[in-house]
Amino acid sequence: KILAVDDSMMIRRIVSSAASAFGAECDGAPDGLAGLGMLEKEPTGYNLVVLDWNMPNMNGLDFLTHIRADDRFKELPVLMLTTEGSQHSIVTAIKA
Repeated sequence: KILAVDDSMMIRRIVSSAASAFGAECDGAPDGLAGLGMLEKEPTGYNLVVLDWNMPNMNGLDFLTHIRADDRFKELPVLMLTTEGSQHSIVTAIKA
């Protein structure tokens, strides 16, 4: 099961469609705070998070930092989708 955290409904739909093509379920959250709430509700319910960087309320980097600080989610794979392309941004995301 995949959790798509992105403020763009279109991106959440694209991720959901791709997941369906591979036989996976996908839930969507419009920002990091909502995504955290969904993870808290189902701590073992997701196998992958697809995460946007730039979102309102809680951005993707803050979301990632938060879940990595929680032992329950340290091993949860995260794929970041972003238009952030600077070397500094990429290194920051990888370190997180």
